[in-house]
Amino acid sequence: RRRRAARWSDAAPEAGQVDEPRRRILFVGDSLVSGVGCAGDAGPAMPRALARAMAEARNAEVAWSAVGLTGGDVRTLHRELLPLVREEVALARRDGETVEMVVVLCGVNDWKRVLHLRTAGMFRQDLADLVAAIRREVGADARIVLPALPGVDHAPRFAEPLRTCFSYLSAVWDREKETLAKGFKQVEFVATPSHWTWEGGAKAYFSKIDGVHPSDFGYRRWAEYLAEALQRPTPPPPLPKPNPPPHTHDPNNTHIRRLFEEFSLSGAPQPSGPPV
Repeated sequence: RRRRAARWSDAAPEAGQVDEPRRRILFVGDSLVSGVGCAGDAGPAMPRALARAMAEARNAEVAWSAVGLTGGDVRTLHRELLPLVREEVALARRDGETVEMVVVLCGVNDWKRVLHLRTAGMFRQDLADLVAAIRREVGADARIVLPALPGVDHAPRFAEPLRTCFSYLSAVWDREKETLAKGFKQVEFVATPSHWTWEGGAKAYFSKIDGVHPSDFGYRRWAEYLAEALQRPTPPPPLPKPNPPPHTHDPNNTHIRRLFEEFSLSGAPQPSGPPV
């Protein structure tokens, strides 16, 4: 597993006068924060693109930092990244600023552990613990954003029955984020972009490296959607209840288990040993 902690600043649009003081956004999460799938070395694509989109929307300078752990489930993110979150908050305070928003990208590496008896309810509890820990660091006024993960049902790497299985699991785990957000003040869930038409074909949205993580274009489109959603006065509609995959007679789940074992979405090794 690879840990990446980075800090960059993204400026407001060149045209026009900056209307607001500088904003700070912190990104916490797995490979989607680390930038797996994007090209070049200009920094993680999602934080960079979302900061730019929000700077343009608000006509304000947006400084952002990202702490990511590729392959990390929520428990691991909590253990490994919380000290880095604390450091980022301290750096902001040193500059006389506060972290206004924390975007938490997670879930894939949690539902991959379902065969190790890691249930959706356990994920919600783990995420609640992480959100509460982040809240203690950033304060009561900061917004904490839990985006759903789009595109699992379009990823070129997935063929049936893996696509249906993974799409269902992703939707169930995202609904746990939605449920959690309803119980916390200043915690927001952002649903998947149901209006996307996947123009240019779904492949354009995904990395040519693995066919799973977003491409630079995919990260940018997702960031633009999040920036738009976060400007709305009301939250987006809730996720529809996911339909379970069709039943196949496989009493030992050997086929699905083999698919899980053969493929690791982030490239990280699957957990071993007894479930925790």
